Amino acid sequence: MQLRTLVAAVVPALLCWQANAASTLKFNSDKPNYTFDYTTTTPDKSNWVAIYPKGYDPDNADQRRQYLYWSYAPDAQGTIQIQVAWSYPGEYTAYFLAQNGYTKLDGPVKVVNRGETGPIEFIVSNFTTQNAREEESFSARVGGLVKNRLQPPSFKLVSDSSKTSWVKVGTDGLISGTPAKADRGTTTVVVEATAENGSKNTLSVIIPVLPCYAPMVDKLKITTMNIWIGGAYVNNSHYKQVSYLASTNSDVIGLQETIAPGNAGTRLAKALGYYHHDKGDKAILSRYPIVEDLAANEAADAVRIQLDGKDSEIIFYTAHLGYDPYGPYDFCFSNMTAEQVTAREAESGRTPQIMDISSAIEKLMPNADKVPVFLTGDFNAPSQLDWTEATKDAHCGVGYYEWPTSKYPLAAGLKDTYRELYPDPATHPGITWSPLHPASQEPPDRIDFIYHGGSGATALESFPNIVGTPEFSPNQWNNEWPTDHKSFEALYQLQPSAQRKKTCIDRPKPKKFLYN
Repeated sequence: MQLRTLVAAVVPALLCWQANAASTLKFNSDKPNYTFDYTTTTPDKSNWVAIYPKGYDPDNADQRRQYLYWSYAPDAQGTIQIQVAWSYPGEYTAYFLAQNGYTKLDGPVKVVNRGETGPIEFIVSNFTTQNAREEESFSARVGGLVKNRLQPPSFKLVSDSSKTSWVKVGTDGLISGTPAKADRGTTTVVVEATAENGSKNTLSVIIPVLPCYAPMVDKLKITTMNIWIGGAYVNNSHYKQVSYLASTNSDVIGLQETIAPGNAGTRLAKALGYYHHDKGDKAILSRYPIVEDLAANEAADAVRIQLDGKDSEIIFYTAHLGYDPYGPYDFCFSNMTAEQVTAREAESGRTPQIMDISSAIEKLMPNADKVPVFLTGDFNAPSQLDWTEATKDAHCGVGYYEWPTSKYPLAAGLKDTYRELYPDPATHPGITWSPLHPASQEPPDRIDFIYHGGSGATALESFPNIVGTPEFSPNQWNNEWPTDHKSFEALYQLQPSAQRKKTCIDRPKPKKFLYN
């Protein structure tokens, strides 16, 4: 769901205005990130300072709206500190601009975000990689798990629990090697990182090592998460996102609202060492190779993932459907009829979006026993499986309503994973929206979903998740949980039809016989 009640973003508009007077903008590198001193002989309440990617220039029409962070600078002279939840260390370019427009008062000004400058730290204390398999080359990257510094640290291997010492660690944090039969089970590696200031820290890395005949993925873990405009409204959101996602031990992750700051899909994939595919405000992260970008409408990202080569694949969608108007508001606050709400669902764009997505998925279903299909995302609408006569007291007195966003995926042959495992919405509502608002402001509902299709994957468990006890908006800045949705997780057993067949013959050791 897009932000509704917390922030009404004020986007400076392009205005015609000429600056004739002297103005200055200076970056104060001795203060916290993004502190500026400024002066101008033409103060205005709508003068502002904008931070752009390095080298960007608002004189260029295709760049002027690409600013990352900004703040008003209304006085004749003063100091401003632009508060950001998180940003990459590195160089940026700042400008002092006039009256909500793009006329330069001063700039460009070089800005350097130094990142972390104290003792080096990892975001997590331990991390589990994708599966390895004996006699096959393996690699995983853990360098992105260091809290970000301007100068990258160097890495080295401290210890390796395997019997054959098969693991190598490059100075860039690349773990590699080929496990042997004797290494079956779990290899635990300790990796040390050294910062430019000489400080050191270690990370415990767990590598599951499978027999040569085992499928690379037997149980498939999936998570979907709306990360709330890239994580813009919770301090240190990147670290909190990485910490949570790493804790899920997910094989595939669907993300929504991956827009700035920091192109969140790419930065989270880099941190976790995952493959990734980004589209608009959506991203798909995978431990295993993404081999095909599938055609999907503007509301969805869709890919083919090879879990174990061509003989074990899945199709994975993540969707972020239109958010306005919002159906529960229409029922609960505007007392609309079902017919009116249905018309408004179409007006929001959700109905045509989900119809198109479901139509594409329906064409994949004949092969879904071999190539399971998954649909995840923030649908910005509830489910007909949740809005029933038994739950009407939880939904403003409205009983059964056939929400289009659930009607069409179900009609295409998909199963709502959570509702398949927990059919009673009265005892297991699965609420995901919103942990940051009281029910009087935001009707509680399940609007984030994981669907699956085909007999190639059997649902084992599914649940909404959250870390900590978040403060309500607008006091959410220091929450441990970095978003305004709960996430959803699901675990599946892949069936033999969706798995690669044995890749080797595991011959037992010859028996020893004693002869008299």
